[in-house]
Amino acid sequence: MATENGVLIRKHPQRPPPPQDTGWSWMIVLGVFIYAFFMVGIAKSYGLFLLEFVKHFGVTVAVASMPLSISGIVYAFGAPAALIISEKYDAQRVVIFGAIFGMVGIAISSALVSMGFVTFFFGVWYGK
Repeated sequence: MATENGVLIRKHPQRPPPPQDTGWSWMIVLGVFIYAFFMVGIAKSYGLFLLEFVKHFGVTVAVASMPLSISGIVYAFGAPAALIISEKYDAQRVVIFGAIFGMVGIAISSALVSMGFVTFFFGVWYGK
């Protein structure tokens, strides 16, 4: 506090200006919504595919549920790797690459050649 002609003057610290929105904030919100919609939708609807996998391939329920389990494991252990890669490269590029990689994995796994094929492409590629 300082005085000027006997009047007490309070000096407020300078606050930085608020961050400027460049218009991409809503696109990020939309992208996260679409991501969550499809990720949760695919995981929750896997039960519909489960019985068809058992019928089509003649495997047990445990084997038919393996692609979703492996997908969750790869997703959980792949997150730290994605973080390290996004520090080296731009995070936007890493996310776009991961989305394309996962989309290709789901598309290839739809060929339904064998349960091992589905397990690899849905479990590993989609789980990325």
